Amino acid sequence: MITLDFRAQNKGQFDISLNSEQVIQEAIRIVNDGLALNLDLQKINYCKSNREKRIISVYSTFEENNIYTGDRLELL
Repeated sequence: MITLDFRAQNKGQFDISLNSEQVIQEAIRIVNDGLALNLDLQKINYCKSNREKRIISVYSTFEENNIYTGDRLELL
């Protein structure tokens, strides 16, 4: 379970289960569409891993960035 934090976009935070080989942007799109958040995904290029303490690109996979269960990604 990974937490996607959309508080910067005033949308809250959501715990999701996913495939570690999935591209982060795709997971964000699925949550956006499924919950009708109406986010402008063109503006979301990076997120911050609270566990890794670094900024990562949403165009790579969770696995490539060592994002695993218990991590929280804050969308920037």
